[in-house]
Amino acid sequence: MPQGSVALYIGLLIVSLAFSALFSASEAILLSVQRVRMQYLVRSGVPGAQLVARLIENPQRFLPTILLANNLSNTSAAALGTAIAVELIDSQG
Repeated sequence: MPQGSVALYIGLLIVSLAFSALFSASEAILLSVQRVRMQYLVRSGVPGAQLVARLIENPQRFLPTILLANNLSNTSAAALGTAIAVELIDSQG
């Protein structure tokens, strides 16, 4: 494998890890937000509060999607990390 491929894989690994962090943070935030606080934000007219309130009212709508996306990100990061390790170990020996 050309050396440029390893650099590309490292870049894709970083992107996969960033997506994983984003999805994990989204899950944590949406599951930990207090309903009373969201109702206050909706009544106060905070932009986007209505959308978040609808999401937290029915977590069955968003949670499977977030978990699936997080699993895909983690799996791709693991595959890329393995490919990088194999390439680096193979080039040593």
